Amino acid sequence: MYPTKTTINLVKQEATHGSIATQVGLFVIALVLIGVFAKFAVIDPLASGMDSSAEVAAAQAQLDELQAANENYAALNEKYARYVVTGLTEEESNLANRNAVLDLIRSNLMSVGYLSSVKVVGNTVMATCLGADLTEVSRLVERLEADSRVSHVTVSTAQGKDNAATSATIEVTLKGALDDGAETGEGAGNGAA
Repeated sequence: MYPTKTTINLVKQEATHGSIATQVGLFVIALVLIGVFAKFAVIDPLASGMDSSAEVAAAQAQLDELQAANENYAALNEKYARYVVTGLTEEESNLANRNAVLDLIRSNLMSVGYLSSVKVVGNTVMATCLGADLTEVSRLVERLEADSRVSHVTVSTAQGKDNAATSATIEVTLKGALDDGAETGEGAGNGAA
């Protein structure tokens, strides 16, 4: 009898190390480690970067909005500075509103005779009226004393020879912006005369 085996396998067959369950377990552990690495090293930094990009975009939109709102700030600031003076002394802050002074002169003093001169010093207005009728001057003093902006009125008159035209010098002392009796809001826009 001859051998039935006609070939020889010279390669030694390796014995399988461990079971398939162990290999599957190691594969699963490797996948978990790769997943943890991917989460902390890749996904979290990308998500953080996207969040930062969204915050930057929102901040840029807000900045653009504010810049559009402040577009005319320079012109507005220049206009504001024309009417409001900062760093005033207490005396300067107590000056009567110059718009109120002009209104007082226009509405009262210009209606009596010919207004030859007007001088404003602090809160005092001195006006000289030529050709003034004494009854008109008397009514003017009553109107001025009734005005809430006025503190005190003084009038001196002079009459020329032979009933010539009368001149009246009217001194009106106005209430200051800081005085208790001054109207609220009158102090805004004070400036030196």
